[in-house]
Amino acid sequence: MEVGQIAVYVLVYLLPAATLFMLSVLALLSNPSNRDNQVVAAIPFLYSALFFVEFIRHLLPISASPVMVTFIFGNIGLLMLGASLHLYLQISRVYLHKKIWLYPFSLYILPIILIFVNLFSGGNVTNSDFFTQQGLWIVPEYNAKYYGTMAGSIILILVSVWIMNLGIRLESDRGRVNLLLFIRNGSIVTLLSMLILGLVSFGSFLPPHSYILIGLIFSVYLTIAIYKFNLIPSLAERYKTIFSLNPNALVIVNERWELIEFNDAAKKQIKRFGLKGSNLKDMLSQIHIADQFVAFIDELQKSPLHHQTTISFEANAQLIHLRIDGAVMKIDANTHYAIIFRDMTLEIENTKLVNKLAYQDSLTGIANRTYFVSELEKSIVLEQPVGVMLLDLNRFKEINDKFGHFSGDEVLRAIADLLVESFPVPHIAARLGGDEFVVLLRDITRQSQLEENISFIRRKGKNFTLTLGENAVPVEYSVGGAFYQTGDTLDELLMRADEQMYKEKYKDRPHERNSFN
Repeated sequence: MEVGQIAVYVLVYLLPAATLFMLSVLALLSNPSNRDNQVVAAIPFLYSALFFVEFIRHLLPISASPVMVTFIFGNIGLLMLGASLHLYLQISRVYLHKKIWLYPFSLYILPIILIFVNLFSGGNVTNSDFFTQQGLWIVPEYNAKYYGTMAGSIILILVSVWIMNLGIRLESDRGRVNLLLFIRNGSIVTLLSMLILGLVSFGSFLPPHSYILIGLIFSVYLTIAIYKFNLIPSLAERYKTIFSLNPNALVIVNERWELIEFNDAAKKQIKRFGLKGSNLKDMLSQIHIADQFVAFIDELQKSPLHHQTTISFEANAQLIHLRIDGAVMKIDANTHYAIIFRDMTLEIENTKLVNKLAYQDSLTGIANRTYFVSELEKSIVLEQPVGVMLLDLNRFKEINDKFGHFSGDEVLRAIADLLVESFPVPHIAARLGGDEFVVLLRDITRQSQLEENISFIRRKGKNFTLTLGENAVPVEYSVGGAFYQTGDTLDELLMRADEQMYKEKYKDRPHERNSFN
């Protein structure tokens, strides 16, 4: 075989094979685990294999052609049947809208059956097995098998065009519609090329199996679709899209706090707070939270996988709450920090409002029965030393009847203020309901401390008067309490406090006390 003849084979077969193989590798490597990339890479790879088989076939004697076409070339073509349908269904997203039995495995059932028939039937059922030498080329006979394969290929392309049209109708994203239109038009060009190159014998003018040249044509369309229409975005591009679409402010900084990258949400927050510069630490110092952020990074370095904190600050006459999530990442062997800032202001304020409605007495503004009971239950479960002090107004009904309910409400608010002032945090003053109040006394360790607090609030109540309208009205109350003893239930503790309170309430009014009992 002459050198010039080999050079022609290299130019016609080996060079396209190498080009298609490289395209396949690039498509796969951009995101190897993604199904779209795998399917797109399969098509140029199979066409590359067809070109390479033809190159080898022309280097061997003509007697080797029937074997190579039967066992290699023809079976690669059959795999192309399943891979092509898989490609069109995958990129059109039709499989997401239409239920396809055992997708994608069902697409390869027929090709695999035909491959087994070719391998074990002793004959070629899909390609011509008779060849002649015509000039440089070893050309197959254009017989019934050959034209049957061509008819099947044409039907496959028509089905592919139909799949594209279906995908276009189902697709709502304009960018993907343009992509599918482009691929469909490429398929139509491929169909026309098949009609010319596959059905007409060109003798020695063109290489045999000229229809494989449509692989080059279609691969050109795939290449354009990849780079112009982002058919298979790389893993980096996918992450960039997620990065940009994240509704929270996301920034990446290096060890010098310099901004490396930030998304659109971060740009909006920078503009919102009027921050200037490109160093995150300097920018945060403008809203006086740089020290808190440095402390956050110090903690992040101790647990680099993830750390979270909430920072509150005032900006534009509003209290802002930011939740900060961070992680340490390596970029080119250098340490970087990925930081997410989430504005929690509305969520925290809503939570406060819900808690206020659930746990705050609407009239007096102090804790209500629900909150008091929940806190007392926690203390009992933990067996913490606490005291309960009950306070009940004396002759409150007379005040309501004489001065009206608005004046009665004013009395209740005054008592609530007195209790909050007298027993600040960690103690809890609450209104149980009506004219009855309670104080959960914390940080006391013995009965005598409870009695001291009861005496203290009794002294506060002596000569306690309120001005209602033009009248100075004395406000009296009775107090009782109980100290938690190991094993006490909530009801038992409250009952003991209640008994002590009513003993005081009726000690000078035995007739009323007997009626109460």
